[in-house]
Amino acid sequence: MNYVLLVFIIILALIILPIFISFKLYYNVLLNTLVFSFSIFGIKIINAQGKFKGAQLVIFGKKKDKNFKFDPQDKHLQFLNKFIYLLFLKIKITKLNIFCDVGKTNDAFTPCIIKSSIDIVLRSLLGFAYTKKGVFNTVVGGEVNFEQNKFIFSLNLCLFLNLFLVLWCLVQAQIKIIRGSNYAKCR
Repeated sequence: MNYVLLVFIIILALIILPIFISFKLYYNVLLNTLVFSFSIFGIKIINAQGKFKGAQLVIFGKKKDKNFKFDPQDKHLQFLNKFIYLLFLKIKITKLNIFCDVGKTNDAFTPCIIKSSIDIVLRSLLGFAYTKKGVFNTVVGGEVNFEQNKFIFSLNLCLFLNLFLVLWCLVQAQIKIIRGSNYAKCR
């Protein structure tokens, strides 16, 4: 009987207590290479590389490459968009680091202007995020390189949420997809 109570308490704690999640993204615009990793409690769950080809994302695997097409009419993509939107409303961001490295070999003025413009846009978006999500630890940085052509964007996001909110957002997204399809049929 005590084991049943212990298992119930552990399951309840997993549902209610926050889960710490880390997401890292590295994208080289010039070479069109993407590296991303996803970890929970410091344990890497996903660590993958890929690149964009037109309207699809190609993720390189050990045995076989996987293609993900971005079709706005796809039901799975609509569900994912709604789920991510609802989840973003519920999460608590703890740390956000954004770095952008820009460089061009034949001109010194252009990378400085590009880097400054990107910093202005990123800091404006962070100001908007502060008003919506509250204060969190933020670093916006990068460098201008005058020796080589490069345009690298990297993002490190740490957040926490609990399993109950994830399940709640899944249910809400599914309800919104069902209501949306029923609304389209009624027209």
